[in-house]
Amino acid sequence: MDKLKMKFSNNLLFFFGIIFLFFLIPTITFGQKVNASTFGYNENDATKAFKLAIESSNDTIVFDKGIWNIGPINLNNISGKTIIFESGVIVKSLPDKFKATNASLLKMINCNNIEIIGYGAEFKMNKEEYSKYNDSEHRMSIALYGVNNVKIKGLLINESGGDGIYISSTGNPEDQKPSKNIEIQDCVIKNQYRQGMSIISVENLVVKNCIFTKTSGVLPGAGLDIEPNNKYNKLKNIYFEGCSFTYNDHAGIALSLSNLDINSDPLDITFNKCYLSMNHSETNTYAAGEIVIGANDLSPVKGRVQFDECFIDGSKWGILYTRKSSNAFHVTFNNCAAINICQAGSYNPILMEVPNYRSPSGPLGGFTFQNLYLEFNNELPFLQIRGSKLRTLKGLESVHGHITVKAPYKIAEPINYINYNASNNKNVDFEYTILD
Repeated sequence: MDKLKMKFSNNLLFFFGIIFLFFLIPTITFGQKVNASTFGYNENDATKAFKLAIESSNDTIVFDKGIWNIGPINLNNISGKTIIFESGVIVKSLPDKFKATNASLLKMINCNNIEIIGYGAEFKMNKEEYSKYNDSEHRMSIALYGVNNVKIKGLLINESGGDGIYISSTGNPEDQKPSKNIEIQDCVIKNQYRQGMSIISVENLVVKNCIFTKTSGVLPGAGLDIEPNNKYNKLKNIYFEGCSFTYNDHAGIALSLSNLDINSDPLDITFNKCYLSMNHSETNTYAAGEIVIGANDLSPVKGRVQFDECFIDGSKWGILYTRKSSNAFHVTFNNCAAINICQAGSYNPILMEVPNYRSPSGPLGGFTFQNLYLEFNNELPFLQIRGSKLRTLKGLESVHGHITVKAPYKIAEPINYINYNASNNKNVDFEYTILD
């Protein structure tokens, strides 16, 4: 009897299992791949087809035609897409369609789980057209606002009316949603109008093996500019590896952090094995340097910035220009080298300038130069500390490490102090070696 009941129970479970699967099967979906050209591609204006393809129910969209002439594309709350641009595809801005000051080639707002793959493909805007508008700096090639888990790989991003890639947040400043979990890899970003890349607010950003070159048009003109808009923006866990910054109108790397303050979240930025060369043109009115670092002069943000095994090969200027006070985030150069620098003879290899010429500010400093090698062909002091005639510079503090300097002539004054008395130095214990 018990065996009969058990057999009946098993049969009943099997029956209800079949019924359950019957109702479940229609709800199961499988990944679907589609060619974007099937959405009504028109070679004269492919804007509609471009947007319809991405906003379709398909999770893998392949752009399969040669040239996609499009107007501005805005994507809101798109999720779960793999977007592939085949080799040879060019996504190109249509003339006269980007007159709005913030019209971008591809703008993503609150999008999630997006992967863009474009090895051999190109995004190209008409930089010359926008320069005539006299208001162009926000016409980005790719703009990311409040996105999460976005990957961009293999694209050539050539020309824009602003930045090649712009990464920011959405929402009001106090309760903003920063972009998160972004990976950018194997991209070439060149000929941008304002910056190669601007970072406003992001958590967990990895940029690998990318090239930032020949930015020029409107200030600042940096290869990379990390420049928050307000104190609520976040710069958490930012990592660059194997990237190069060359021939940009301003610095290769600019950290413009004056809008963050002591109440902002501490920042965390690393550059590993990056390469810089011949950045900052003589006509650019900003302070010259391959790397330029600034902070709020009265109440700066805390945190850390690290340069590991980075190499500078050739520059008219020095490797570092900074007006950062010692109570701001700490900056470390670890096993870095710079050769053939200071070719113009007007900027020192390392130049630290008083944060404020008219009002007292915290002491300069907060640097570690661990095994830094400098090589140049003149008698410039390798380090200059520039104060104010009004004596607003209160000191130099927290400078550590070891610097090796190679120059063809003996440097009579390895460290130069202007309008500042070195007796005010505090916790300055770095060493240096001069090689003939």
